[in-house]
Amino acid sequence: MTTRGALFKGLLAGIGAGALVLGAAPAADAGQKINKQSFGIHSFRQDPGVPAGSIRMNMWPSWRQLNPARGQYNWEVMDATLATVKSWGISDQLFVFGNTPQWAAGKVIWPDRELEPGSTAAPKNMSDWTNFVTAFVQRYKGDLDSYQAWNEITSPQFYQGTAKQMAKMTKILNTIVNKYDKSATVVSGSVQTHAQAYYDRMATPYFAALRAKGWPVDVVSGHFYPTGKGGPDKRISQINMFKNDVNKYGRPGRVKMWDTEANFWTTVPNKVPPNPNGRVRGKKAATYVARNYLDTWRTGLKRSYWYMWTVGAQDLGFPGIQMRSDLAPARVAYNRLADWTIGSKYQGCSTKGTLVQCTFKKGGKFQVVFTTSGRDKLNVGNKTVCPVYSGSCRKGKGTISVGTLPLKVG
Repeated sequence: MTTRGALFKGLLAGIGAGALVLGAAPAADAGQKINKQSFGIHSFRQDPGVPAGSIRMNMWPSWRQLNPARGQYNWEVMDATLATVKSWGISDQLFVFGNTPQWAAGKVIWPDRELEPGSTAAPKNMSDWTNFVTAFVQRYKGDLDSYQAWNEITSPQFYQGTAKQMAKMTKILNTIVNKYDKSATVVSGSVQTHAQAYYDRMATPYFAALRAKGWPVDVVSGHFYPTGKGGPDKRISQINMFKNDVNKYGRPGRVKMWDTEANFWTTVPNKVPPNPNGRVRGKKAATYVARNYLDTWRTGLKRSYWYMWTVGAQDLGFPGIQMRSDLAPARVAYNRLADWTIGSKYQGCSTKGTLVQCTFKKGGKFQVVFTTSGRDKLNVGNKTVCPVYSGSCRKGKGTISVGTLPLKVG
């Protein structure tokens, strides 16, 4: 986890201003429209080279930067950052709160794990949070589409207050947004799922506390980071754990579920020193990126925000898959899947053995097919077959061999 903290500090320092589907029944969310906002991303310095429809402004700027003293506000960095993001043509912004100013901070349990003194604390006086959020929402109403209560409340490097305190902060945010920016979406504090001890300590108590307050959110958010060796199926198991727990605490049907941060982890959490799981590159990286979004929809989540678009040719520490302009696989897979699916209606997926067939309607019907492992056969007739990476479209001739790399059929 320390590598991630170092990365965040570095960012802060460097940022400036139609076949029939057979088999299992379709997913419960079959019929949802896939739009540009379905493809979210993080980018701190550069217009991402992918057609993302929403960007997650993750604690940049932070509460600490914008509210340096009680009653004092400095909006210059936020104004500049928002203008930059809009200049990229990304019209949907999810802003994430975090990083408590030291003057407002309550107690912390592990001061040595903080990025800055007091940054992980719940506010000593909730009125300070109320005043800041009120000033923030009043200033940026209509400019932001979503407000997220906090980043990764399960991680001691981002939050060390209690679940009840975070639920209270979430309720305050929801009340203020509903008063001043009624069309905006309120997103819960995000919970990690790849570090079980952190998840058990905070996630389910937070869900219980949200239930006690009537679920004062429009969206509940998870972060899914299987190790590179764990692969997409491990991510699905993390999503299912999250979904089961959220539903166990009575999530209303009106509350959607989003994945607000996704990649594949290079190390096993809570191991000192960390156990390397290696980078995911080449065709496998393309496969994993495409699966990230396909699996998001087939497990009932509405959005996923990839972490992250990077600048330069140097790998970031913890993300197993790098997405940047000089690396083709992840970028090409993102672009092709977006081109295929944006503007379509997701009709559901079926699974037979290891073969998965996901159907979309965009004019006519088409499928995106893949296997969870190994290879399988699929009769495509004379339909056009297009790989999500490395290769051109071709006319099918009856039965084809399908592998883990997703293919468009139709």
